[in-house]
Amino acid sequence: MAMVTYILRANEELSPEEEAELDALKDRPIEPDEDCPEITEEQWTFYDYLMKKYNTNNVTKDMVLAELQGNNSMKMVR
Repeated sequence: MAMVTYILRANEELSPEEEAELDALKDRPIEPDEDCPEITEEQWTFYDYLMKKYNTNNVTKDMVLAELQGNNSMKMVR
């Protein structure tokens, strides 16, 4: 897989082509695919559990791995 780089033009206006591309995508439905499959109810429950346990909205890979491996070395935030 090739690496793609992009230079962000934060203070520049969008070109008419870019605006047209965004307008075309606006009404497009969000559909899970093989790169981003739909999350199961069991996964939502697991992530909800981790968010409450670590008092965060951002579940990290380290949190998931620590929980799945039974590793209690991660500190819980209170």
